[in-house]
Amino acid sequence: MSIQNTNVTRLQEIGSTEIVTGSDAQDLPRLLVVDDISDNRTILSRRFERRGFAVTEAESGLAAIELIEKEIFDLVLLDVMMPGIDGIETLRRIRARKSASALPVIMVTAKSESVNIVDALEQGANDYVTKPVDFAVALARVNTQISRKRAEQQVEHANEQLRLTNQALEARVEERTRRLADANQRLKEEIADRK
Repeated sequence: MSIQNTNVTRLQEIGSTEIVTGSDAQDLPRLLVVDDISDNRTILSRRFERRGFAVTEAESGLAAIELIEKEIFDLVLLDVMMPGIDGIETLRRIRARKSASALPVIMVTAKSESVNIVDALEQGANDYVTKPVDFAVALARVNTQISRKRAEQQVEHANEQLRLTNQALEARVEERTRRLADANQRLKEEIADRK
């Protein structure tokens, strides 16, 4: 079982090349490319790296599942046809652990495999690309899924902040209510003492 982790040294190329340093490298979108054919993994990895992605490769579904258990990825590009457990079974195992919003999976399939596409989408794949991979299409679909995932994470974060703010407000209201009840009780006692 061979697992290759590729280091990234460039951000998305927009006119000029920037060097990734320190914490910037940790902010890069993390892709897991799963394919039993080394050349396919290498080509996709290099092209995504040039666009500012941190890419890890896995040669099988089992290797991918092991990596997903140990590391955090933003998205998985998963080949359908692989020896051992195929892409569909790998997807089932991924979905047993992670939801489609927590870990988007884009299936990579041959054009003639429409049954596999339907099956993959029914099993929880977020999207698919066909072989030979049109990189512009793959990049657009990857960016869309990662943007969607990050937007959902921002909503979850905002909801958590709202929940915490709500708890703090409820605690303040409870404290003020208690103080008012205490003040009211003291006033009642003072009035009773004056009679």
